[in-house]
Amino acid sequence: MRVLVTGAAGFLGRHVFNLLAQSQIPVVGIDNYDPLCGAGLPMLPVIKADVRDFSDMEGVILGEKITHIMHLAAYGRNLTCQDHPLAAWDVNVTGTEVVLEAARRNKVHRVLVCSSNIVLSDQRTVYRSTKVAVEALVEAYSSLGVSVLGLRPSNIYGAGQSKTEYQMCAFAGLDSCYAKEGIFRISGDGTQTRDWVHASDVARAFVGSIGFFEATGMTIDIATGVQTSMNAIADMLGVPVVYEKPRLGDAKRLVSDTKRAHDFLMFDAEVPLKTGIWDAFPSLKKP
Repeated sequence: MRVLVTGAAGFLGRHVFNLLAQSQIPVVGIDNYDPLCGAGLPMLPVIKADVRDFSDMEGVILGEKITHIMHLAAYGRNLTCQDHPLAAWDVNVTGTEVVLEAARRNKVHRVLVCSSNIVLSDQRTVYRSTKVAVEALVEAYSSLGVSVLGLRPSNIYGAGQSKTEYQMCAFAGLDSCYAKEGIFRISGDGTQTRDWVHASDVARAFVGSIGFFEATGMTIDIATGVQTSMNAIADMLGVPVVYEKPRLGDAKRLVSDTKRAHDFLMFDAEVPLKTGIWDAFPSLKKP
């Protein structure tokens, strides 16, 4: 086994790469260090390559003797995709198809593709449309003989979230705001809820799904099954809130189904939000 992680310099990519290395599974990472996705942390041995470039992908697969792929490279925010729709489609959809086609032609044993719970949203955004297309590609390439499984994480949090990407994720944005102003700025009325899943749990889901070959052609939610509002997050951390107008594409509620991950992958999230949340807020002092 030799695993390729795309988007390995990104937030989730680093967690997955490190877990593979800690598990003594040979791993190779690639990233193109797109500034819209943040500066990245080049401490890992990451090869500079682009998932949209077939020759890049085939060259890495053949040159590194890759047997398995974890495809995480993507534009992962509503605002990023809304302001750069052509690039978002190119990276998220074309990039995924290039990865899957390179895997098909070179007989890669297994491909895991990262989707997003944004597909569960009632807001019709560019980001959502790209991930709906990604899940369709997972199904299509399974019909072409590729052993491919989609994993659909809910809202990921944890240590090392980027504060330099075009649109920061929710917790990174709140932590940055607290560091500057001593408050949280929350869009809307704060009653919107999310299923917050720790990056270590998501990484464990990816690494643990390598061998479940019977699960193919589908996309499975990776989540905790617990909904927590933004107001509850502020209360949990003891930070005062200033409310702002709702952000484009924000849904009130995204509800994942944890049963299929348990039934098909024997996966259940383990990190409770009340303890794991401190990893995502380095500006706050843990009591």
